[in-house]
Amino acid sequence: MMKILNYVMVLMIFMPLHSGAQFLDGEIDEYGGVLNPTDFSWHYYQEQMDRFPQRIGTICYNAYLLDKGGLHSDSEKFFIQCAQRGSTSAMIYLALLYEQGTIREPQPALSTQWLAKAADAGNPIAQYHYGMALINGVGITEQPQAGIQWIARAAKQGEALAIKHLANARCLNCQ
Repeated sequence: MMKILNYVMVLMIFMPLHSGAQFLDGEIDEYGGVLNPTDFSWHYYQEQMDRFPQRIGTICYNAYLLDKGGLHSDSEKFFIQCAQRGSTSAMIYLALLYEQGTIREPQPALSTQWLAKAADAGNPIAQYHYGMALINGVGITEQPQAGIQWIARAAKQGEALAIKHLANARCLNCQ
């Protein structure tokens, strides 16, 4: 910690005054973005998603950092924004948060709904886990046949857990 403080103090001594002003005001880069923005809340990132939709994966990674930083309510809002914009990774992470009860008590039905959305969007990891939820009746009415179909979709895309599950199911039927 002391090394960091010393480093910052050295920078402050040798940094020209106009650089400090740019840091405080936010300098505009060649793409129209603000360098060193002062607000790093999920609202800032929501604006970034509007401005740079092609960067949604990189921008939405910050929702994960918010969650790991203990700001679960903000991360939930951020993940929902990302999921509504088509990020299947955000859908899967929301499913995990709701399944584990990270934000509030566990909500298996809401978790399974987000898995279903990601599965419908073609994510093989979500297809496998949604299939398992259907087979086991987690957050949804038990539907083993539909579950196997989702797992088969995931296996066709090369999802290792789905391939292993189908191989094990065939072995059980062989006996």
